Amino acid sequence: MKKKILIVEDEIDLLAMLEIKAKNDGYDCFIDTIGDQTITLATENNPDLILLDMMLPKISGLGILRAIKNSETLKNIPVIIFSALGDKYVIEEAMDIGASAYFIKGGNIHELFDTIREYIT
Repeated sequence: MKKKILIVEDEIDLLAMLEIKAKNDGYDCFIDTIGDQTITLATENNPDLILLDMMLPKISGLGILRAIKNSETLKNIPVIIFSALGDKYVIEEAMDIGASAYFIKGGNIHELFDTIREYIT
């Protein structure tokens, strides 16, 4: 059975690239481009990992992360943050809430997927 990734990203071009890379690496993908369906999608599809942007149109990534980590059914799903926000306080807060890793956009996509593989192999 294929591992599943929920990708939460509002930049359509970046989302397409992440989805293609994930599918090429053998993962099934579910997507949320606004952030308002993340908890529902995660609950319905039980992903092995969530790749989460911090700046979304409807809700902050930190808000979504808090909701995931406060949910009995979702709290053990690894969440990797992939965001343009590089402020150390935001990174620290995300890690304190329970993010598994934090990547800043513009970095090496292969390193991101190496980390994804570490969490869902």
